[in-house]
Amino acid sequence: MYLIQGLVLGILLWCAHLGESCFPVHPTSPPPTSSPKAEITAECLQCICKVESICNLEIGCDSAVEPEKCGPYQLTEAYWEAGGSHGEDWRSCAQDKTCAEDTIKCYLGQHDIFDSPTCEDWARFYHGGPDGMNSASADTYWNRVRAQGCSELN
Repeated sequence: MYLIQGLVLGILLWCAHLGESCFPVHPTSPPPTSSPKAEITAECLQCICKVESICNLEIGCDSAVEPEKCGPYQLTEAYWEAGGSHGEDWRSCAQDKTCAEDTIKCYLGQHDIFDSPTCEDWARFYHGGPDGMNSASADTYWNRVRAQGCSELN
């Protein structure tokens, strides 16, 4: 039994390393049951990136905040894990824009709660998660994203 679990985990880790899968690499997390209905647009991701770091690709990690945040999207280790644990490790993935975007897309896609999501839906969910997307903090965050040139339509 443990041998089979180890093999499955090894395969999932290998797939995540290749960046070709949104399946979680942790055996306690169930894989998604269907493909996401929609994916966040490149334009919306760019607006979020601008809010998080002025899309600074050289920003590195900020260990002065708790939890530590890294890269142009200021990802935390928990967000990276929830998004499928892409790349070699969370810090290097978070600092690589493409790897971070794959993580974000997988995280948002796993929660597939919108029929026709807008950038506002994605930004609120990115910031507040499933339980905080309608919070005052998410309102403020969306206003910051919208100020970067994104509307609720893209």
